[in-house]
Amino acid sequence: MPRGRFAASALLSLATVMGTPSSGAIAGEASPNAGLIPPQSVRNVLDHGASCDARSDDTRAIQSELFLAAGQAIVFVPAARTCMVGGLQIPSKTHFTIDGTLRLIPGANATVLNVVTGGRSVRFDGTGTIDGSRSGQTAGEIAGIASLNARDIAISNLTIQHVRNWPVNIAATTDCVLENLTINDGGNAPEFAAGSTNCWARNLRISNISDEAFAFYGGVTNSGITGSVLKGGTASGISVLADRAQSRANPQDSPHS
Repeated sequence: MPRGRFAASALLSLATVMGTPSSGAIAGEASPNAGLIPPQSVRNVLDHGASCDARSDDTRAIQSELFLAAGQAIVFVPAARTCMVGGLQIPSKTHFTIDGTLRLIPGANATVLNVVTGGRSVRFDGTGTIDGSRSGQTAGEIAGIASLNARDIAISNLTIQHVRNWPVNIAATTDCVLENLTINDGGNAPEFAAGSTNCWARNLRISNISDEAFAFYGGVTNSGITGSVLKGGTASGISVLADRAQSRANPQDSPHS
């Protein structure tokens, strides 16, 4: 593990709750930003410069769409297409639906989907896959999806796999929902961290993590995980860990620059 952890570690049941969830946020009861974008407003990345042929670098085309569409339209990756990206910055008010695959370019050494610091009202969903190309990354602290000092983040129905570090890293974030995710092959635990609050995970399927299968790490409150299946972690199943350096947002302890 690239970070030190100490003070408390526990193997818990598949339902972990710290505090009492606020009204309307019980275990991912609803996406906090549901209805953010009119459902008829959809921009297919193939119509806006992306090839998604599993060979071409689609970073620039998709990044441009994410910035242009924020608060205006859903950005959509269609099924049966693989978009190669070097890491994407996700602005506030983004709704990104992925039915195909987003694959990190080998050697990119970047987080695949990084919510901009302080981002608000972001939703990731779809039936597709975020692939971190773990064996092809050589350096850095890399996540599949990451947020720092963010609010209202919803991630649902995706597969997140082959990530060098954290498949999901939610740090110093308020109001987050992870729901119905398949997470496989990560170097570090998917986690709520660094003082995150009101963050809920429900119906996750987590396997083959070289760490705890899921972690609450550093001052996390009013948060929990329920209805999930965790297997193949090399450490605990679900852990609650205390680290004074993580009790507030600490950029040195997150995968963000």
